[in-house]
Formats: sequence, structure tokens, C-alpha cells
Amino acid sequence: MNLYKYRNVPPRASALLESLRGMGYSIETAIADVIDNSISAQAENISITFHWAYSQSYIAILDDGIGMSEVNLEKAMKLGEISATCKRKEDDLGRFGLGLKTASFSQCRSLTVSSITEESGFQCLRWDLDLLASQTDGSWLLIEGYVEQEKFKQLPLLEQNRGTLVLWDRLDRSFPSNITERDFLDVIDSVQKHLSMIFHRFIEDGDITISINNRKVSSWDPFAKGHLAKTWATSSTKLVNGNGARIECHVLPKLEMLTNKEAEDLEGVNGWKEHQGFYVYRNKRLLVPGSWLRLGGIQKWKQDDIYSLVRIQLDIGNSCDEEWKVDIIKSKVTPPHSIRESLVRYASEARKRAQQTNKKNINRNHNISEQAPPSIWNCTSDNHYIIDRQHDAVVALSEQLSNIEPLSLLLSLIEKQRPIQRMWASEPDEELKEDPISPPSPEMYELLKVMYKNMISRKGMTHSEAIRKLNETSPFQQYTELISKLEEI
Repeated sequence: MNLYKYRNVPPRASALLESLRGMGYSIETAIADVIDNSISAQAENISITFHWAYSQSYIAILDDGIGMSEVNLEKAMKLGEISATCKRKEDDLGRFGLGLKTASFSQCRSLTVSSITEESGFQCLRWDLDLLASQTDGSWLLIEGYVEQEKFKQLPLLEQNRGTLVLWDRLDRSFPSNITERDFLDVIDSVQKHLSMIFHRFIEDGDITISINNRKVSSWDPFAKGHLAKTWATSSTKLVNGNGARIECHVLPKLEMLTNKEAEDLEGVNGWKEHQGFYVYRNKRLLVPGSWLRLGGIQKWKQDDIYSLVRIQLDIGNSCDEEWKVDIIKSKVTPPHSIRESLVRYASEARKRAQQTNKKNINRNHNISEQAPPSIWNCTSDNHYIIDRQHDAVVALSEQLSNIEPLSLLLSLIEKQRPIQRMWASEPDEELKEDPISPPSPEMYELLKVMYKNMISRKGMTHSEAIRKLNETSPFQQYTELISKLEEI
């Protein structure tokens, strides 16, 4: 006999769905999540349309997969229809049974999914967040059919007569009201680069073709496979206790062995530094495009310039989702304890090889402390180095000129013509050394005098304050003897 009473307490539809909009998707990861469904549905061609029309802009994702019957379409539109613990087909890229909905709602307020199969014909269902918000009883109203005035959006699917169409309307998250057409085009470019990275193995193998506004998305090869100048690589190896996981290590060619085009391609979306480390694939779909996965012992490995040539391919199956703690967006994983030691061993060898190849990177100098004087070089968010226009030396020179445009042009030229390749070490056994100090020169003394006068006359510093500032400014702190010769004005 049951001793307990129960209550059925379903969530309010609008409240729950509004909360799910904050799962952390970007437009790039959201579209990738929808494409996962297309691949699982055996699609060969996936076409994405970005239609710019200000507040009426929309995004359409069309595939030629097997489509869905009326029953299966309703299941696909239902939140949490498939449990994350259910066993999936080996080629299924799904995870929690939420991706289509959470990814879509993260970007739009109206989600329409239409599908055609030979047996069931045309089916269409639609979620409208504004309609749900207007329901005082919190009911889950799933609309049948599309908006009649927008039938033109369905034509590509109707003409194809097979597959599935996902429509995002009222793109309040992707494209807020103040967005411009230029911003819209920039988003398209960003999505193209992301899909090129995430699905590169499917594209390379000819499994799928992805196009955006009728332009094919090419694949991005992060490992420079087949390049004759590659420093080191291993064959694919099955990890012991890895539940089928496989590992393959790569150390990319030195920059001087690459053409400008090759170097630009390998740099990827996030830059050399951020793209180092493990590349975790789940059924060929890239989850993590470079990370050390919090490995490395007590001092966790961090993204470091000297290891920027290391890229390690790591393949897992979808049966390992719980073991690897794959997140809902499919962008983060945590390796199981059973194979961490093996991962560290493989990665340590790859890091050692890369260090020998790349250890005198211009950005690497282990003798510089955190208290070192600020450099005249600034690193931008995309890992490019530019001259700090607010550096004391630059400011002092600028204030001596009536027209600073030639100086700005010269600094820009220097930034673009840095001999990066010649700064790399050619001898792998040579220890890292501090950059050599140039001998004092008349030109350096003249520059110090300009800076000194600027500090006194324009910044109101005392003699001792100016001298102390010069001794704390890179690269002048190396020339204490010259600084001591400056006369008090």
C-alpha cells in the first residue's frame, strides 16, 4: 500500500523556456547543434540561409535527410523526450534531447520545424514564445502549421520534397534591433568559420556538404596532415581503459616552413595560442578545439606560446558522454580518471617535442618577472602584437612633432614587418636566454633626453621622479648609465 500522496507540478511553459534561453549558446554553437540533428538524420546536404530584413530577418536551416513523421516531429519538438542516459545509435550526435529547442530559443522567439517523408508527407509544428507568455495558465501550446503569409519560407523544402527545415524568426538574441547589415554579414562570416572547424572531418570525408547563402563551407585542417615539414606525429592509438577512445599527437611545422596562406589557415579562428592542446571529437564532431583539459598535475597546464604547435586528436564515442561529462552545448568535456595518466604521458611527449622546435618564441622569456617594466609591445585579443601608442617613448616623440601622421605610419610599418621567423631558435638544445642588451648609442641618449624633457616640462615631474620613471620603463631600464648622465633642467 502506497503511504504517500503525490502532486503533479508541471512548470509554466513561458517561464521555463525563457530560463532555457540563457544556457550559454552563441549563434555559432546554436547552429552547429541544429546541424547535429541533420547529420543524425543522414543528411548529405545542409543549406543555411541568412535573410536580412531588419526586424523581419530570419535564419533557415534545410537538410535532405530522412525527415520526420508526424509522431516523430512532435517528439522532436518536445523538451526532454529522450533521456541523456538512453543508449543512442553509434552515429547519433544528440546528447540530452534538448538541443533543437534550447539552441533555437537561445537565438529566436519563434521556432518552426517542417519535415517531409515519403510515408507521412508534409508536417509542420511551431513554438511561439510570445504566445506562451500570454497564457495565464502556463500551458504548453504547440502550434500546428506555419504562418500562412510566410509560405515562401517553406518553398525550398516543398520543392526538395524531402528532409527537414528549421526556421528561426524574431531573432531578438542573434540580431537585436540596433544591428546593421554589416553586423549581419560579420555574423555570417563567424558562423562559416565555426562550422568549418566543428564539422571539418565530415566535410573532408565527403559525408556532408554545408552551404551558407549558396556558398560552400570548406573544411579546416587543424593538424596539417600530410605536410612534409611537420616536426612530429604519431599514428592513431587506442587508449588503455579508454572505452574505445583513441589518441593521435601532432607537432605542427615551424612557422618559417609554412607559406603565409598555410600559416593563416592553421592559425584558426582563435589564434595559435588558444588552439593548442587536445582536440576532442565525438563521432567525428569536434567538441573542444584546443585545450589542456585541466591536466598537468597540481600546476595545471595553461595555453603557452611555446606549446602553440601541439595539437592532439582525441576521439570518443557517444556512449562515453556521462564518463566524459559532455555538457549540453557540446563544447566542454572532463576526461575520466582512468585515462588521465595516459593523456598526460602522450601530451608531455608532444609538449617536449614542441618546446625543442619552438622554444625561442618571441613571446617567451622565462627570466622576465611579473614586476618587469611594461613593454612597448601590446598583445591584442587576437594574439597580434602592436606598439603601445601610450608608451612614454611614443608619447614623448609625438609631442615633439607638429604632424604625427608620419610617425603613426612608421609604427604601423614596423608592426607589420617584424621578422618573427628569424626570432625562432634554430638549435633545439640551446637554452632559453634573455634578449641581448644593445650597447649604448648616441641615438639612445638623444631619445632619453627627449623623454626626460617631456616628463619635466609637460608632465610636471621633478628630476628624481623623471629619473625613476625612466629606470622603470622598457627598454630604457637597461641603460642606467645613460640615464644617470641626464642633467637636471
